[in-house]
Order: sequence, then structure tokens, then C-alpha cells
Amino acid sequence: GGRGTCASAGGGAGGDSSGVGVGEALSAAARVELVGHILASPPAQGGAGLGVAQRSGPLRGIVLAVAALHDKPLNEALYARAVRLNPWRRAKCDAFLRDVRAQFGEKVAFCYAYNLFYTRWLGGAAIPGTILFLVGLLDTTPAPHPHAAALVHDAVGDRGEAGSGDTATAPSAAAAGGGLAAAEGTRWWGAERLLPLYAVFLVFWAVGMCKAWQRHETTLALQWGVAHRKQAEVVRPGFRGWPRASPVTGETELYYPQHRRLAKYLVTGLVIAAQVVMMVGMIAMLYAAFFCIQSTNFSVAESLLLNLGCSTVWGISLELLNWVVWSRVAASLNRFENHRTAAAHETHLIAKIFVFFFIDCFLWFFLLAFFQIPFGSQIDGLLHKAGVVLDRPFERSDWVPRLGMTIGAVLSLTQWSMLLFADAYVPYWWSARAKRREAERASSKPPPPPGADHAAQERDHL
Repeated sequence: GGRGTCASAGGGAGGDSSGVGVGEALSAAARVELVGHILASPPAQGGAGLGVAQRSGPLRGIVLAVAALHDKPLNEALYARAVRLNPWRRAKCDAFLRDVRAQFGEKVAFCYAYNLFYTRWLGGAAIPGTILFLVGLLDTTPAPHPHAAALVHDAVGDRGEAGSGDTATAPSAAAAGGGLAAAEGTRWWGAERLLPLYAVFLVFWAVGMCKAWQRHETTLALQWGVAHRKQAEVVRPGFRGWPRASPVTGETELYYPQHRRLAKYLVTGLVIAAQVVMMVGMIAMLYAAFFCIQSTNFSVAESLLLNLGCSTVWGISLELLNWVVWSRVAASLNRFENHRTAAAHETHLIAKIFVFFFIDCFLWFFLLAFFQIPFGSQIDGLLHKAGVVLDRPFERSDWVPRLGMTIGAVLSLTQWSMLLFADAYVPYWWSARAKRREAERASSKPPPPPGADHAAQERDHL
């Protein structure tokens, strides 16, 4: 075929649990691998000789991909099984992975295997987290006063200044100081005091999950016969460079200087820095909105609705920025860096998407959880010294619910709604739009002249 065509190997619809159709000797993934081997092998070995020709010269990029033809009934059956799949039923999961591997290959099967394994391990983190959350809801002990230590010091100081003449005031001040100290000590085993222990538990949980996945991945590789395989260093069709003789094989290959790519890495770093500056500006606007709500005398219900509205708008803005702006920026920068192999291209693209999404989604949470809430009183003191006086001082009870609202809005409400919209409605709308356009083109074509169909059939017969 010409440049830009795709060599395909189809798979029969229907089959047994091994993924191979009735009467077929090879699965769809095995046939794709065989076709790719035939195309890349030299003519002396019975192949097409495109393996060397695709690296440089006029035949470069003549075969872009080798993929199985779409088997709609089989794909729909696999999708229905994936939706209903229970990750804790190992037998059904193993059968599903076997069929996915037979149809799409080991790389896609490993992706599904990791998702199932990760979902099972999430139960180990969710159960103690749920218990800790319920403990926090059921714990009715009043929280310690944020300035309990200062009040105790003042009470003791008042007792010393009272002298022997104020006998009634001194015991009451001591009792007040002791009461505050007792109130502060009664929450040691409350939900808030257990959060650091839960954080330490999550660190060990994450390390254990990674080690367990390595063992599970090795087991699957041994079962599937790919333990000694490595991903091939395939040169990307979009790679650009200058031809040179390879210092290893002596063959002509494309080369791109590393110092040019380092300069492009610098451009990527500048774009990430610009994103941080932009997100800090957006966070400042969100802070201003929260401070405005805090300084205005709204009722409890009105404040709750306004805080929830700000958190929802913030979550929708993050999702739109992620999938409309930053994902495209990451893909453009990755193409701009001009990586040679497909593996390097994928690795750097994943790293860029992670960095862009992490800054976009979690910068606000980190500033609020590790800067504003723990050191809010100190920040108020610094602002007061700088001449900035807020209408209301910092109250931890105001900002902790805002952190929970924004996390809930981003991770539950907006994220799931956007994902369902993007995964369900957008493909349906796009397919319906394509069918309408195809029907309009078919209806706008003039009817063929009489006898044209018969003439076409005669030509095909000859």
C-alpha cells in the first residue's frame, strides 16, 4: 500500500475462552504479530523487507501500524464483561484477561491486569480510611481551642497577679487553665490525632502494593510466555533528524543531537513554570472568593451553598483545563521534543501529563492543607504586622470544610460527571454526527445512469 496505509490482520467473530475462534489456529493478536514479522523480515527470509526501509529513505514510514480488524460483536462482548467484572472474582478476571490478550495482545492485557490488581488493593486502604471517617463523625468531644496554650498562660499569669487578696479569682483561673489543658488532652486518640498514623500506614501500603504488583506482573509474564521479551526499539514515523552511519551497525540511521533536545526540555520547563504562575493566580482568585464569603454576613445555609458553588466551579474549571488545554499542551511539547523511539515518546508523554495534571489538580489542595490550615494564625499575624487587617481572623473550622468541599467536588462530582460525559455522550454524539454526514453525502450524490451497475459488474467479472 501507499504511504499512510495500515496493514491489518482480522480476527473471526466468536470463539472459545482462549480467544481463538472456532477452526482458527492463531488468535487475532498472534496473527498481527505474524504480519508485522513478515513485513519487517528481509526478502531473503521470505519477508517484505520493510524493517530497514522504514528507517530512512523514500520508504520511511510506509507502514504506520499493524492492527487487527475491528470485530464489533467480540468487542461489544468484551466491553460488557469489563463493565460487569468483579475484581475480587479471580477466575472470571483470569478468563477476561486471557480473552483480552488473545484479541489485543499482552500490552493491553497488562493494562487491564494492573487496573484489576490496583482496585483490589484499594480495599486495603479504603477500609481503615472509612473507619477513621466514621470515628470522626461519631466523636463528639469538643476540639481544643486553637489558642489553648496562650489562654492557660494568661490564666496562670492572672493568678500570680491576683495575690492573696483575690482568693476567689485565683482558683477559678487555675480551674479554667486546667479545663483547657484537659480538653486538649482528651482528643489525643480522636480522629484528627489518628490521621498521621493513617498517613504512615498509606506509605507502607503504597510500597507493599508496588512490590506485590511486581510479583504479580512477573507471574503473568511467565504464564503468558513473555517473561524474556523486551519492548522493541521502534523508530517513530514522526521522528526527524539527520542521516548518519550508525556507530554500532554501520547502517544509515537518523540522528538528532542531544543538545538540541536539551534546549527543548528547557522550553518545556518554562511552560510548566508558566502553568504554576497561572494556577497561583487562579488560586488567589479562589481565596478572594472565600474571603468575600467569610467577610459577608450570610446565613449558614447561604454560606454553605456559596462555598459549595465555588468548589464546584473550581472543579469544573480544573477538568476543562486538564482535558482541553494541558493534555494538548503536553502532546504538542512531546512532539516538539522529537523523541526517537515510540517507547521514549510514550514515557515522556506520560510524565508531562502527570506533571501538568498534578499541578492543575493538587496545587490548591497542598497550599490549603499544608500551608493555610496549619499556619493560618501565623499568617494572620504577619498580615497584621504588614498593615493588612482582615474582617474576620482565621478560623480553622471555616477552612477545613472548604478543603473537604473542593476535594469532593473535584474527585467525585465534577470528575465522574466529566468522565461519564466524555466516555459515553461524546462518542455517541460523534458517531451520530458522522452517520448524519454520511447520509447527507449519499443523498446529495446524483443517481447513476441506467446500466451503470451492470457495466460495473461486468468489469469486476472480467
